[in-house]
Amino acid sequence: MASHDFIGLLTALCVVDNEARRAAEQTLEGAKTANPEELAAALIKTCNETDAATCPTHVRSLAAVLLRGLVAGSRSEWSRMSIGVRETIKDALVHSVNHGEDFHALLLAIVWS
Repeated sequence: MASHDFIGLLTALCVVDNEARRAAEQTLEGAKTANPEELAAALIKTCNETDAATCPTHVRSLAAVLLRGLVAGSRSEWSRMSIGVRETIKDALVHSVNHGEDFHALLLAIVWS
């Protein structure tokens, strides 16, 4: 899924139109079931997007929350992910924290606290 398409999907999760939101939720759930690794990569990319015109802050925040849900908690997909993808996620979080990137990295870092 292209970056702008994924950002559009996350934006649709925030709309008041129930049908549009439900469709976005089903698409996201399908991605989670079919390929959690690809979903994690798209969420990380969205969290690290720096162009506010392309990806508003609320969408980046939502991506961070969804990534946390994907890799932590009782319904986590973490165990289904390859070691390489797990390391990529960890490295992205450490990089964000070490390079002073914004609060999204801090939110995600809670996963490993």
